[in-house]
Amino acid sequence: MAFPKSVLVVGAHIGDADVMAGALAAHLVRAGTKVTFIHATDGEKGKPGVDPNVYRQQKVLEAKKSAAVLGVDVKFLGYEDGSLVASYEASKQLAYIIRELKPDWVITHWLGSVHQDHAATHYLTMNAIEYAASGQLNGGSHKVSGVYFAENLEDPYFFNPSFFVDVSDSYETYVKALKAHEYVTQGAYGINFFDYYTSLLAARGASVGVKFAVGLATKPKTEMLKPRLLKCYAPNDWGNNYYPLKVDALLK
Repeated sequence: MAFPKSVLVVGAHIGDADVMAGALAAHLVRAGTKVTFIHATDGEKGKPGVDPNVYRQQKVLEAKKSAAVLGVDVKFLGYEDGSLVASYEASKQLAYIIRELKPDWVITHWLGSVHQDHAATHYLTMNAIEYAASGQLNGGSHKVSGVYFAENLEDPYFFNPSFFVDVSDSYETYVKALKAHEYVTQGAYGINFFDYYTSLLAARGASVGVKFAVGLATKPKTEMLKPRLLKCYAPNDWGNNYYPLKVDALLK
């Protein structure tokens, strides 16, 4: 697989793009790829007991520090943490960014998530890719050649990597970028994110005979899935009403 010239990574909260694709981003940047991280929300409600406006400022600084370590550009959509919806307006905003940056690849969340913002980001990104390539919006078009889904602790349902990328050359850079995020190094909600994500790269690497690797998934095939109810809820376009997400929705 040839290195892409440009890659866009779309995460639900500040930090998601970094943990999911930071090692891959650093690896691609070393090869000359231009990488941009998009943070749909600032994750400002992620620290109970701290004013969201204060925590937002901290998170934005962490995102910029991590981006500088990885060598990527960063953009913030600014939607409210915990209330993200894959609305037409949000999808259109991202579609125009896709047209502007013209990425060869777009990487985002897998749909089988326990977090509503992650599921919304998946839908939002998929909508935006379609809008950017079509005539539904003014201002030209851009067709993305590769759409991939990265591993995230909160997006576990039915995730199976379609292929792996050896990121052994960028592991130390990834670790340094992770340390820019307080919630990763100090843990949040009783979860040791640092150990989880660094161990994940080692486990994926061991499975393919390298030191560290990232697994990416593509759209699952119909025969791989049987309709079952997932333990997650996905937002619809009419506000904060949530409906149970069935596996066959992954195919739509």
